[in-house]
Amino acid sequence: MMGVYEKGFSEDNIIGKIDREVKDMLADKMTMSGSVAFVNSTWIERDTELERIKNFDHVIVYSGPDWENTNCIPLRRNAHQYLQDNNRNVVYVGNSYGNNYFSYWLYFVYEHLDRFIPNDFDYTLHKDNKSYMCLNRKPHNHRIQLMEKLFENNLIDKGFTSLGTFEDWQNKSKFDKLPIVLDVDKEYTLGNEIAGDVGIPNDILSLGNNTIWCKHFLNVVTETVVHSDVFVSEKTYKPILGLRPFVVLGDDKIYDVLHDYGIDTFDDLFGTWYKDKNYENRINSIVDIVKKVESYGADKRCDIFKSLETRLTDNRMKLIEQAQNFEVKLNV
Repeated sequence: MMGVYEKGFSEDNIIGKIDREVKDMLADKMTMSGSVAFVNSTWIERDTELERIKNFDHVIVYSGPDWENTNCIPLRRNAHQYLQDNNRNVVYVGNSYGNNYFSYWLYFVYEHLDRFIPNDFDYTLHKDNKSYMCLNRKPHNHRIQLMEKLFENNLIDKGFTSLGTFEDWQNKSKFDKLPIVLDVDKEYTLGNEIAGDVGIPNDILSLGNNTIWCKHFLNVVTETVVHSDVFVSEKTYKPILGLRPFVVLGDDKIYDVLHDYGIDTFDDLFGTWYKDKNYENRINSIVDIVKKVESYGADKRCDIFKSLETRLTDNRMKLIEQAQNFEVKLNV
């Protein structure tokens, strides 16, 4: 017997098409004996469809394009609790760290690698560079907090920054006006129709505008969430492919994943601040790192960047190797 609960991305868009491929790979491994159900946890809730997933020997709960949401809003938590209470063996795969971890977005990036690292893109650091780039589309609380800290420390203008807005979120930040947008940005991307309008293009398929990419030293990544098990999206992979030192504000296991991949996280430059389990402390550490990078000045940043070129190239090659060897994992 096979049960299915599916409310994920439509296969009519670019995320859903790749998601279909990943789910087909997973289905090929669901050969265990007994009754089996597949649950896509994207937008999961306890509704009549989910309540049909009951008394199964194995329930495979998959998180791919979206984060693992067992520790999310009550609507999601209640749905997961229902599965746990009413089935014999519930197994979480995808964005759950451990022997069933795999990254949908790693596969997504590899399938569109030519878009992320085109041959005619300039990856060098120009002399008229700024300290950092920190692009934020949806105004999640941790992103607002970081941007406000950068603002309080007079660092907003020292980098390339953005922050989107929802109409009813305008008063949730200290900024007089949202969205904060780049002077030069992509006018349209294939992701726009997926994630809604917050005043900033949803660029999930490139490093963005080359004019500003080659003028920033440090890439400050603000991942989608800070509260899930571990969610690594294309946002984290971009600076690795784009040959930039980086810091990531996200789930506290992100650096475990990167180290498992063999990625250099530049601890000699930035320290091991990411080990702090409190994301607000990690925000303060990122601000301190940006301050340090700003204090170098443009010429010294160019010198440091040149000294890092081999390490940056090695990071890109290691990530591509991981993507080439991508496989879904299912250990029950």
